[in-house]
Amino acid sequence: VFIFENLNTSGYRLGPRDKLDKEHILVMTEAIAKLHATSYAVKIKEPKMFHELVEKFEPFPFSGDKQSMFDPLYGIALERIYRHVTATTQPKDFKSAFTKIYNKYIDRPSKLLQEFLDDDADFNIIIHGDYNRNNVMFKYDEAEGFKNPKGLKMFDFQWVKCASPVLDLSFYLYMNLDPEILVSSWDEILKFYHKNLMENLQKIFQCGENDERLEKINFEKFLNHFKNFAFYGCLISSWFLPIMLCDMETLPLLIKELNKDLFSDKSKEICLPAGGSKSRSIVMGNVKHAFKNGYMERLL
Repeated sequence: VFIFENLNTSGYRLGPRDKLDKEHILVMTEAIAKLHATSYAVKIKEPKMFHELVEKFEPFPFSGDKQSMFDPLYGIALERIYRHVTATTQPKDFKSAFTKIYNKYIDRPSKLLQEFLDDDADFNIIIHGDYNRNNVMFKYDEAEGFKNPKGLKMFDFQWVKCASPVLDLSFYLYMNLDPEILVSSWDEILKFYHKNLMENLQKIFQCGENDERLEKINFEKFLNHFKNFAFYGCLISSWFLPIMLCDMETLPLLIKELNKDLFSDKSKEICLPAGGSKSRSIVMGNVKHAFKNGYMERLL
C-alpha cells in the first residue's frame, strides 16, 4: 500500500525554474548534508546493515563495458565544449587540458563517467543520485513567489546508489548556481555543507567534533576527495543545461530525434546548438571553473 501526502497543503511547492539564488542553494545544501550524515552514521554504526542495503542497488547504467545511451549524450556534451574551445581564444593550459580529455574519452564518453565510480572506503555512502531543483519541493511562508525558503522535501529516489557524496553535491551546484554565485560563494557553500554534515553526525553519535570516527572525513580530506570527483557534476550539467535552456520551437524537434535514434548524426546536429549562447556561456563558465579549481587534473 502506498500512502501519499499532499505537500502543497503544508506550504511546499516547486522552486524557481531558472537558476537558484543563494538562499535556495543553502537550503538544498543543508538538506543533502543531513541525508549524507544519516548514511555515514549507518555505515559506521551498522556496517552489516549498510552493506546489505548497498548490495540491493542496481549499478549505474553507464558502468558496464557495452555502449549505452550515455555515450551519444555525453559525446554531444563533450563535442559542444570542444568546438567552442577550439574556435575561440582560450588560455593555453585550459585549451590543452580539455583537448586531452576530449581526445581520451570522445570515442566512449561513458568511460569518462566511470572515472567517478571509484570505491572509496572512507567517503562512499548512499546518495540521492539525482539531486536537483526539479526533485525537491521548497517550503515557503507565502502562497506565491520564491522569497525566504524555509526548508525542503526531496523526492525521486530512483537513482539511489552507493557512491561519492560529491556526485550529489557537484551535480546540483553546477546545475543550479547562478554564474556570479558560482564565482563568489563556491568555497563558502562547501564549508557550509561540511559544517552541517559534521554537526548532524555529532548529534547522531552524541559526540564532540574531535571524535575519531569523524577524522576520516574532516574538512581537509573532504576537499581532497571533492577535487577528484567534482568534474562529474560539471559534465552531467553540460548535457542537461542546454536542453533546459532550449527554445520551445526547437525542443519538440530535439526530443523527437532523440527518441527516434540517439546515435544518429541528425540527433547530434540538432542537440549541439541547443540552448544557444546563454547555455554555452554557462557551460563554459562551469568548465573553466572546474579547471581553475583542479577538478580536471586526475583525468589528464
